[in-house]
Amino acid sequence: MKHLGVSPDRKIYNAVIYALAKGKHVKEAFDLMKTMEEKGFKPNVVTYNSLIKPLCKGHRVEEAKVVFDEMLQKGFSPTIRTYHAFWHP
Repeated sequence: MKHLGVSPDRKIYNAVIYALAKGKHVKEAFDLMKTMEEKGFKPNVVTYNSLIKPLCKGHRVEEAKVVFDEMLQKGFSPTIRTYHAFWHP
């Protein structure tokens, strides 16, 4: 994207984070979330859901719970999608 002169926004970061986590590249997804923050884009509930859903689907519920707790600590309210990830992976 950069070589085309396009800078990613939060929406693009969230989509790539989800794709990485869904593809079982969770470490890379967390690394990208850190990069996103360093670039000035704060994670939102969509960002956290983008990690929680693939983690639950991959039977990594304890890790998803850690992400969920971090989301709560940062002041975000879970959405129906957040809870759905835990109950219907």
